[in-house]
Amino acid sequence: MNRLLLVVASIGTDAGRVISELVRADMRFVCVPLLVARQLKDDEGNKTSLSDSAMDAIQGDDGFLTASYPDGTRCALSRADLEKVGGGQGFPVAEWPMGRALEIEAKLLDGVLVIALGSNDGRDPLATALKVRNRYLRSMGLASC
Repeated sequence: MNRLLLVVASIGTDAGRVISELVRADMRFVCVPLLVARQLKDDEGNKTSLSDSAMDAIQGDDGFLTASYPDGTRCALSRADLEKVGGGQGFPVAEWPMGRALEIEAKLLDGVLVIALGSNDGRDPLATALKVRNRYLRSMGLASC
């Protein structure tokens, strides 16, 4: 897989709707469902609900990328699903928690594009993303922007 479009968002920013509109507008975009350890709302068709025990089982499995939202809700993306979509003609699109995009960039190394949606709490998503990126780069002994 050499590409991925991440829609990073805070809880309640309706990232699923943005993904649905992208998929509807261009059939090359293919949604990769986010696995979440909670019950889904009716309008969360881009996600798959997992039990806590199922999420425990994939935590630490190299076949999944995992993270948590600020409220503690755990989520994951299947590497196999990403590779299946990205290996064909599709362009995989997935939701991911705000401030966690660097973890995927570090694990996938190339081809990750990020759309940051504004949060309901007034924080600037770009400023948040840059702070996280700079902190990560400094921890690796690299220059920050």
